[in-house]
Amino acid sequence: MIRNDHSFLINIHGLHHNPSEWKDPSSFIPERFDPSSEYFKTPEGKKRHPMSFGPFLGGKRICIGKTFAENISKAIISMLVLKFDYEFMDKELYEKKPAFGIGF
Repeated sequence: MIRNDHSFLINIHGLHHNPSEWKDPSSFIPERFDPSSEYFKTPEGKKRHPMSFGPFLGGKRICIGKTFAENISKAIISMLVLKFDYEFMDKELYEKKPAFGIGF
């Protein structure tokens, strides 16, 4: 039990650089989160613990940037969709494209 006069600290750097959970923990490897990548699992080849990566964490003291990041990404994605015209690289995908640009 934690008393009121005790401190509690989560070492985020240590969590995200744990060599038993991450292959080459000090390198920037975005493929770590791609299930088809060799970096997706632990160095022993097991499934990674779900709490081995916590960029925003949760609870009462959740990261203040989480809501901002979620909202700004929605705004930017919608602006990009409106600003540019997109084409499929594979022309066969045009046959599967939803009518009138809607997906339902």
